[in-house]
Amino acid sequence: KRGAADGAQDEYPLRPAELIPASRMVAGGERSTVEADFKAAWDDENLYVHVNVKDETPMCNLHKGRGIWEGDVVEVFVGSEAVGEEGPLRFSDRQFEFSAAPGGETYAPRLATQPKIPTHVSRTAGGYQLEAAIPWAAIGHRPKAGDTLMFDVGVGEGGPDGRRRTHLVWNGTEENCGDRTDWGRLVLQP
Repeated sequence: KRGAADGAQDEYPLRPAELIPASRMVAGGERSTVEADFKAAWDDENLYVHVNVKDETPMCNLHKGRGIWEGDVVEVFVGSEAVGEEGPLRFSDRQFEFSAAPGGETYAPRLATQPKIPTHVSRTAGGYQLEAAIPWAAIGHRPKAGDTLMFDVGVGEGGPDGRRRTHLVWNGTEENCGDRTDWGRLVLQP
């Protein structure tokens, strides 16, 4: 079992982090310098995601609840059924949004009851880092080594005015919240 969502990266695999370069911008300004990288890990209780974001105006998110997507936010998309099936989201697909503002509020757009997701957000020299421990119960999946999940990570960049300026996505598109076609894959390694 891993530790809590505390921002430490020492419990993640030693593989290089997956880069989300500025060239993966799917919406927003043409001259954005925002980029990110992420790592993922898992245990029987949670899926852990750690994201480092390079951002000149870090941790700007004035929104709560269903509006947190408009500021600095990390989005995680997970699908455990019909992996590889393209098209609209399945009922079991999940989207989790994590505000990068101090306190790390979360929102799950497709869930009537909002799960408690331990989240840690802190400023770094070039931006911020965010770590979340997403309970498998919120994902609706019982994990085992070797499972392949549909998976994607998005980073929204908001400004001090409270509006989203750019949006990066690791593998998918701006349509990730309604279409799983371009989501990536995550294999649960032992």
